[in-house]
Amino acid sequence: MATVIERLKEKKDELNKRLSGQYQGGSQRRESIQYRIKKIEELILVYQSTPDLINLKEAEETLNQQIGFAEWKKEILENLEIEQFCKQHNVRREPKILCLAGPPGIGKTTFAYLLAQALKKKLFSISLGGLVENYFLMGASESSGGTEMGQLARALIEVKAPSPVILLEEIDKVGSFKPFIRDCLITLLDPVQNQKVLDYYLGIELDLSQVIFIVTAND
Repeated sequence: MATVIERLKEKKDELNKRLSGQYQGGSQRRESIQYRIKKIEELILVYQSTPDLINLKEAEETLNQQIGFAEWKKEILENLEIEQFCKQHNVRREPKILCLAGPPGIGKTTFAYLLAQALKKKLFSISLGGLVENYFLMGASESSGGTEMGQLARALIEVKAPSPVILLEEIDKVGSFKPFIRDCLITLLDPVQNQKVLDYYLGIELDLSQVIFIVTAND
């Protein structure tokens, strides 16, 4: 099975061929292809990067900057200790998915930012409340009028790491009346399916299996 870096390199080669004479189109189309090549090159660098080491004592001090969430803090620190052990023994471990539920104003988003800081990772926030179509998350193909990649690909490029913290806010507002968004989230949060998540604009399957997802809900 091809790795995500191999898939990205193959897509880059395909797009370069279209630019080198095998593809005839207007300047706008050429600029679109050049833009996608640039973003794919950035994604290759993302997947080649290595994460920073985590100091458990520093992580605990960072999390304790916020009052409350004692149960979550304990579980996160225990999880980090297990993760360190797995890395030392070259054992692959799937990141946890955290759900922070409670009424507005209790500090769910603030805690998510502190957690990212404790993990020495950058956080990318996506509000799900106003979404009605999944192209915002996964991009839209050029043939359907797409002009931009999805927020998931943007998150990886912006934080320059394959394992950022992605905050999905107000997941409880995605009900049965938003089936495309719901199905997209099922793919994202499934540790098997999220190894190959297609960005329709870039035309490439991304590996989101090392992303730490935090979802928040008021209800």
